[in-house]
Amino acid sequence: MSWNVAFYGKWIPLGKKSSETDVMLASHASSEGVFSFAAPAMYPDKIHSLVMPAMLADLAIVHYTPELSGAALGETLVLLDLLKKPGFFVMGGGDPELLDKFTRGSSLAPWARVDANEVIIKEEIKKYPVAGTGCEGPAKVMVDAAFEVKSVGTVVLGVVKRGSIKVYDKLTAYPSGKEVVVKSIQKQDKDFKDAAAGDRVGLALKNAEVDDVQRGTLLSAEPIPSSKEFPAKITLSPLIKALPADLHLCLGLQWGGVRQLDGKFKSESAWALDGAGILCHSTKPGSLRILGKVDV
Repeated sequence: MSWNVAFYGKWIPLGKKSSETDVMLASHASSEGVFSFAAPAMYPDKIHSLVMPAMLADLAIVHYTPELSGAALGETLVLLDLLKKPGFFVMGGGDPELLDKFTRGSSLAPWARVDANEVIIKEEIKKYPVAGTGCEGPAKVMVDAAFEVKSVGTVVLGVVKRGSIKVYDKLTAYPSGKEVVVKSIQKQDKDFKDAAAGDRVGLALKNAEVDDVQRGTLLSAEPIPSSKEFPAKITLSPLIKALPADLHLCLGLQWGGVRQLDGKFKSESAWALDGAGILCHSTKPGSLRILGKVDV
């Protein structure tokens, strides 16, 4: 069993950190299962650092402390409400009445509130469906890192979002369109012959260069439309009255600037058109930069 969790607010050491770039990754494995955590590491400076953990995860934790306030609290709550993520609050001394006010009428209003205790937090996590529940179908892996390893070749890290994969499976990378072969699979630094939805994996790939499978790539067993121009349904945050000119989109783990023209988004590079994204305004910290949800 495994749980993929986005963690917001002051980090509580719920797992051992494995990497920390713009997103911090940590995990803890026990007889109960694997707990994988993703948290912003360059927020508030980089708004995509806030969004990407939610894209990786199936549920979210918000550690509500006095330090989590103002625009940082607002952006976090608006993001999770737009994505309708399940989750709960860890109460770390923040004002409960203020939290009531900010979440009233949102999907976060019924979230449970638990003490800032590692054992209690993990018990609360286990109340939620394990990662991959209801994710049957053709295999799909979301890539969050890609790099070259001497004597191994191209390696990607990511999460199996749907179906299952096996060694020697052929998958196609989108949006690049490159067909790749899975040479090996690792989970928790151990070799496996297969992996299922919800598993965090490291994959060694054949026929792939790092540029073919950069962060945001979807490795899929079925075709995924890819284009530089696409229509999209936009659901604006209630706090946003109009879209600014400077627009950035986080679609899965794909991130880049987009222009809205004639009812479509246009971009300099191609996008794998799958799932939901978050539309952002790339300005300095202090203002609300989470604009709305995008469905493609």
